[in-house]
Amino acid sequence: MAASEPFILFRDDTTGEVMLFAGPASMIIARTKAEFLPALKRMEEARQAGKWLAGYIAYEAGHLFEEKLAPFAEDNRKTPLLCSASSMLLSRTVILSQGRGSGTKTRNS
Repeated sequence: MAASEPFILFRDDTTGEVMLFAGPASMIIARTKAEFLPALKRMEEARQAGKWLAGYIAYEAGHLFEEKLAPFAEDNRKTPLLCSASSMLLSRTVILSQGRGSGTKTRNS
């Protein structure tokens, strides 16, 4: 993975799992109200094709799920309403603790 490539790193401290997503097959971005629902559809199509999805949906995008609130969602924001990458999972590591002071072991899958 080159330093300039986009990536997303998730770390779950409750389970000790770390997942790295890199080399996206595609980026799905919605900056306007009109782009939002088609972007959700593309995400679902990618999921059904067996791709992993990693990204976010902005809090303000929630307005688009309620007709009365939709006018409050701003178009062409600096931060997209939705941004997701579809890709294969590059690396998955589980950190297994051996107890206090004894170090850690890792398991990759």
